[in-house]
Amino acid sequence: MAWAQPGGFSADTSLTFSAMAAPSQEMRTDEVTARLLAWAPQGIAKGKPLWLGLHLRHAPGWHTYWKNPGQTGAPTTVQWQLPQGWVAGETGWPVPVKIPVAGLINYGYDGDVLLAAPVQLQVPATPGVTTVWVRLQASWLACKVECVPQQGEMRLNLPVGPPIVGDARVFAANRMQVPVTLPKNQLSATVQTDSAGLLLKAAGLPAAWRGRPVTVYPETPGVFASEKTIGQRWEGPILHLKMPLDAQRVQNPETVALAVALQEVASASQPVARNAPGEKPYRLATNVQGQWPAPELLADISPNPVQAQAASAATTGPMQSAAEGLAINWWLIIAGALSGGVLLNLMPCVFPVLGIKVLGLARHAHHPRELRLSGMLYSAGCITSFLLLAAGLLVLRAGGEQLGWGFQLQNPYVVAALAGLFAVLGLNLLGLFDVGQWLPAAWQTLPGRHGLAIEAFFAGVLAVLVSSPCSAPFVGAALGLALGLPALQALAIFACLGLGLAFPVLAASFHPRALAWLPRPGPWMQTLRRWMALPMFATVAWLVWILGQQSGTMGVAVLLGLLCLLVGLIGTRRLRGMRRRFGMAFFSLALLGLGVTYGRQLAESASQEALTKGSWLPWSPQQVQATLQAGYPVLVDYTAAWCMTCQFNKKTVLEQQAFLHLARKHRLVLLRADWTRNDPFVTASLRSLRRSAVPTYAVYHPDAIDREPLILTELLTLEKIRLALENTR
Repeated sequence: MAWAQPGGFSADTSLTFSAMAAPSQEMRTDEVTARLLAWAPQGIAKGKPLWLGLHLRHAPGWHTYWKNPGQTGAPTTVQWQLPQGWVAGETGWPVPVKIPVAGLINYGYDGDVLLAAPVQLQVPATPGVTTVWVRLQASWLACKVECVPQQGEMRLNLPVGPPIVGDARVFAANRMQVPVTLPKNQLSATVQTDSAGLLLKAAGLPAAWRGRPVTVYPETPGVFASEKTIGQRWEGPILHLKMPLDAQRVQNPETVALAVALQEVASASQPVARNAPGEKPYRLATNVQGQWPAPELLADISPNPVQAQAASAATTGPMQSAAEGLAINWWLIIAGALSGGVLLNLMPCVFPVLGIKVLGLARHAHHPRELRLSGMLYSAGCITSFLLLAAGLLVLRAGGEQLGWGFQLQNPYVVAALAGLFAVLGLNLLGLFDVGQWLPAAWQTLPGRHGLAIEAFFAGVLAVLVSSPCSAPFVGAALGLALGLPALQALAIFACLGLGLAFPVLAASFHPRALAWLPRPGPWMQTLRRWMALPMFATVAWLVWILGQQSGTMGVAVLLGLLCLLVGLIGTRRLRGMRRRFGMAFFSLALLGLGVTYGRQLAESASQEALTKGSWLPWSPQQVQATLQAGYPVLVDYTAAWCMTCQFNKKTVLEQQAFLHLARKHRLVLLRADWTRNDPFVTASLRSLRRSAVPTYAVYHPDAIDREPLILTELLTLEKIRLALENTR
C-alpha cells in the first residue's frame, strides 16, 4: 500500500477481481491464491456425493479469518451460484489457529485452507448435457500487520458423468479438520456470576486426549475474553473448561458453541498456537444454564449527556433473562426505544407515508369511533411490521449473515419492488385507477366493509418499510443493544420502536379535539389526495437513485423500463373490450420479457468511484489505522444511499464549506464507509462500535488510539462536530 499526505491517500487498499478480468477457477494476489475446487467421487448425478470448496493458499506471514475472527478481522464469506436444482449445504469451517497480532488474539488460517460445502442435486442431470458451470462469489480479509480486503468471482466447468477426484486429498484433509459435534447429552454449560466465567463440562472426547491441554475456539464473537487464559482440567474422561467472559460484551446467548482441538507441544520460536497434527477436532454446542452477570459500564464517549445516558443504557442493559436487579436499566432502554421511534417521525423518509395517514385522519376527524380504530390499526401495522422485520433479521444473523438494520434495502430487487409499489400508490392517489378494479368480483365488496382496517394497517406497514433504513437519536443505541440480546428481549425493544413510530398518530386519534380545526370531508379532500401523490413519486425518484448507486446506469434503465410498462399496464384499465384485453396482454408480456431478459442487471454492482470524490476517501480498517499512526484525526461516515438521514446530513453539514474548512483546520481525514450494498467489513466495523444502523459517525484521534472512538449523534450539526474534535484530544 502506498500512502500520501492526508487528502491524497492511495485508495488501492482492496482488490475486486471480477472488475479486473473474466471469472476463472483461480485468482492470485501477492497475499493469497484462491481456487474453486470440486470433488465428486462417483460423478455428478442425483443422490451422489458432491462437494465444492474455496481453497486459499496464503503467502508466508499472511492469514485470513475464521467465522469468529477474534478481537480483530472479518470472516471469509462465500456465496454460491449453482445450476437449477443444485442446493449447497452449510460450509464446513476447519478448526483455526490462534494468531497473535499486536497483542490481539485472532482466530484464522495461514498456510492452506479449504472451506467446503456439500451440494445436493435434487433433479437428475439433463440428458445430453456434458458440462455444467458453477460460480462462487467470495470475499476475505488478508492480514499480516496491515490488512487487504479482497473479493472476486470464480467459476468452474464440471464434466457430467465421470468422477471428479483431482483434488480428493485436499477435501480429505478438510474433512479431517472440520470439528465433529458431540451429542448434547455429554455436555453442560453453566454461567458463574461470582467469577464472571462460564463452566463447561464435556465427556466423550478421545481417551488419548485425557490429561493433555486443548485449544478452545468460541464460535460466537464478543462473548468470551479471548485475550485471557481459559482454565482447563481433566477429571477422568471429563474435560472441565472455565471460559472468562468479555466484561463489555453486548450479547448473552442462550446457547454456546465452540471448537476444541488437541494442542501442539508449545515452542518458544512459534508465535502461532498450533493444533496437534492428525487429531480430529470436536465441536461443543449446548444450552447455557444460570444467569449472565451484568457487563461493566463503558466509558462515556459521547459529547452529549443525553446521548451518553442512552448509550450507557444500551451497553449495560438487561443482559439477563430475568429482569430482577435490572429494572432501572431496562426501563431506560424501553424509554429510549420509544423516544427513538417517536423521533423517527421527524426523519425525511417517513414524510411520504405520513401524507397517506393525514388523509385518513382528515377523513375521520369528525367521527371519533372511526378515528380511534384507525389509530389503533395504524399502530398495529407499525408494531407488527417492526417485529416481522426484526425476526427476519435475527434469524439471518443467527445463520451467520453479516446484516444490520435496514438490510432489506441493501437488496436491489427489494428497492425495485418498492419503487413499483410507490409508483402504483401515486397513480392511485391521482385517481387513475381504483384498487377495487383489480380485485376478483367476490372481493370487490371487501374495501367497502373493511376499507378502514386495510388502509390504516397498510399505512403502518409502509411507514416501517420506509423508516427502517433511517436512524435517529436513541435509535442507533437501541438497535445496537437489541441485536445482541436474546430474541424475546430484542423483539420487545423493536416493538417499542414500532409503538414510538405510531405514537403521534395514535395520540391524535384519541384526542379528536386536536383535529377539530379540519373542515368536514368534501371536495377539498380530492384535491389533497392528488397533492399527496407528489411525495409518492418523489419516493420513486429516491428509490431509482438508490438503485443507481447500487447497480449503475444499466440497472436504472431496466427499472425505468419496468416502471413505464407497469404504468402502461395500469392505464389499460381505462380501455374497453378488445382494446383492454390486447393492451393488458401486451404490457404483461412486455413486463415479463424485460424482467426475465434484463432483470439480473438490477443486481449488478455499480462503480464506487463516487465515494472518492471531493474530500472524502473510501474507508477501510487499515486506512484508519495508518492515518492515526501518521498523526492525523479521522472522521468515519458510515452511510448508505437508501438512508435519507444520511443524505440530509450530507447536504446540510458534511458537504458545506464551513465543515470542510473545519476539517482542514483540524487536519481531519474524512473516510466514508458505504453500506448501500451488504458489506461484511462495514457490518463488522459497525458491530464493533455497538451499532447496527446508519448513519453512524465515529471520530478517532491519534492521541487516543487506545480509547474507543467518539460516536456522534445521528442528526449532525457543525457545533457537535467541533465539540467532538476538541473532546477527543
